[in-house]
Amino acid sequence: MIKVGKDDNRIEGLLINDQLVTDSKLMVDKFNEFFTYVGQSLADKIPPSNKTYEYYMGHSPCSSFGILPTSPNEILKIGQTMRITHSAGCDDLDPFILSGHLDQLALLLTEIFNSSFATGNVPQFFKMAKITPIFK
Repeated sequence: MIKVGKDDNRIEGLLINDQLVTDSKLMVDKFNEFFTYVGQSLADKIPPSNKTYEYYMGHSPCSSFGILPTSPNEILKIGQTMRITHSAGCDDLDPFILSGHLDQLALLLTEIFNSSFATGNVPQFFKMAKITPIFK
C-alpha cells in the first residue's frame, strides 16, 4: 500500500562521512553505491589463507547416495498424511475424489515411482505444477 499525504514516512536526511545529506537524489545514489559495493568491501576484509575450502569442509561420509524402492504401503501411509483439497492439478483430477481410491492406485504409483528411481527418468507430467495466484 502506498501512503499518500502527511502520513508519509520519508527520510529527511542521512549522515554520510560526518556530513548531513538531505538531497533525495544524492541519498538514493549513496544507498545504491553502498549496496553495490558492500559485498566486495566485506570480501576485501577477509584475511588471506593458505588453506583450501576443503580444509573447512570435513570428511564426507560417502561419495554417493541411493534411494530405496517404495512400496504400496508407503504410498498409502503418505497419502493418509496429506491435506486433501479440491484443487486439481495439471491433469484436472480432483484430489478429494482420487484420495478415496488411493488403495487401488498405490500399486500403479509404486511401479511408476520405482521405475523412475531405477532409470533416473522422471515422467514429464511429474515435473509440471498448476499455480493459481490468489490476490489479497
